[in-house]
Amino acid sequence: MKQIDSIEIVLENCEVLKIPIDYISFFSFRGIKEDLFYNKANGIIKESHCEEFIISLKEEALNIKSNISKEFLPIRLKQKDIAVIYVYYSDETNLKIVVPWKGEETNELQTNIFNDDLTIEISIKEN
Repeated sequence: MKQIDSIEIVLENCEVLKIPIDYISFFSFRGIKEDLFYNKANGIIKESHCEEFIISLKEEALNIKSNISKEFLPIRLKQKDIAVIYVYYSDETNLKIVVPWKGEETNELQTNIFNDDLTIEISIKEN
């Protein structure tokens, strides 16, 4: 099995939150499906999407900043606009999965729970 190095959370405005695997307690994707597209310029394009994404972040993740706004992870996540997840492996390959989305600039399907022990739980699932 491949070793995971990090997870990148890509937000609606293309900001990125890169989370080392050591800062993650748990994550899962359910209902992963793959679509294939073709166009002359790019050839065949594969896109994976899921019906559900869940992640539980440890307290250490609180100090992660986004690459553009430089806001800390808890502040940035309150906008509820996660669009894509990248899983990065130690062999330098990655897996891109588009999460379910409903709404304009805010993902109405995203739920964030900020626990008293400073952990964060995020869930995104289709209705």
